[in-house]
Amino acid sequence: MGRQNYQTEEERKEAKRGSKRKRYPGNKDKMKEIRMILSDLGMPILSMKEAGIHVDVVEDGTTFEENALIKATEIANDLAATYTAHPRGYKLLGDIKVQRADQAEVATIAFDEYMKACNVIEASGNAAQYASDAKVVFNYLGNYYLEQNDVETAKIYFYKYLEIDPKNDAYRAFVEGLK
Repeated sequence: MGRQNYQTEEERKEAKRGSKRKRYPGNKDKMKEIRMILSDLGMPILSMKEAGIHVDVVEDGTTFEENALIKATEIANDLAATYTAHPRGYKLLGDIKVQRADQAEVATIAFDEYMKACNVIEASGNAAQYASDAKVVFNYLGNYYLEQNDVETAKIYFYKYLEIDPKNDAYRAFVEGLK
């Protein structure tokens, strides 16, 4: 990243203070609390550092939720850039966009990210290895095409979902009822 040009020394100092203001590279007490809250899950809860995620995130949102979405977006971007042969980063970016979207945008907002995840899943030749992500991706894409009034393409993605979850009779009845 290049050098910033500031009009005054005060702008430079404020920018420096702001860049340090809400950086939380690690907070052991927070992790202790989170582990205690989630202890009933029976699974390890890792910090970003423990999970090998080394993303320096500036949390400059005004609420806890905004900061969580900022952090999640940065981590998902890092995953997508680092692990291009895995759909998880793209799928997470799509999930975040859907989470932030207005109701009217939900059907279209994450198309690009989910399509990238879909391409990775299909290139693997084994969608079942990414079952939980693949089901979300295929379902979203099917609904996207329904929203576009392209029922035939929607059915292609819905049937891909059913290849992973063939015993989902309610889903199958929905898809077979599409005209």
